[in-house]
Amino acid sequence: LLFIALKKQEALELEFEDFILATPKQAARMIWARYTLNEHFLSLHEAVHTLYSQVAPPLQRRKKPIPHITLARLKDDAPKEEKGFRLNDRCGNIEVEKLILWKSSFTPEGTVCEALEEYPLK
Repeated sequence: LLFIALKKQEALELEFEDFILATPKQAARMIWARYTLNEHFLSLHEAVHTLYSQVAPPLQRRKKPIPHITLARLKDDAPKEEKGFRLNDRCGNIEVEKLILWKSSFTPEGTVCEALEEYPLK
C-alpha cells in the first residue's frame, strides 16, 4: 500500500533549521538536526498517515510533524544547564529521494534500528 501511495509523491528538499535537544515538551533524550517544515513534507506526512489509518488503529498525531534526523540518543536526560546548547557547525539542506520504513528495538546495549522497506519518490 505504501508503494502505491508514494508513487505520486515527488522528491523534496528540506532546509536545515537548527540543532536541538529533543523531544519538545519532554525530557531531552536525543539530539536532532531539525529541518524547516514545508508543504511537500506535510503532503508526504499526510499521505502516509491517511494510508496507515485505513489498515491500523489511529496513531497519536502531532498537530505539525517535525522534520528531523536523530543524531544521538542520550542514556540520561540532558542536564538543565545544557538545554541552551549551540553547535557552531550547520548541516546542509538535504534532498529526500526515498522514504525508508524503520523498525527500532530498544535493548540493554542501546537502540537497534533495522530498515524494513525503501520507497523511492519520483
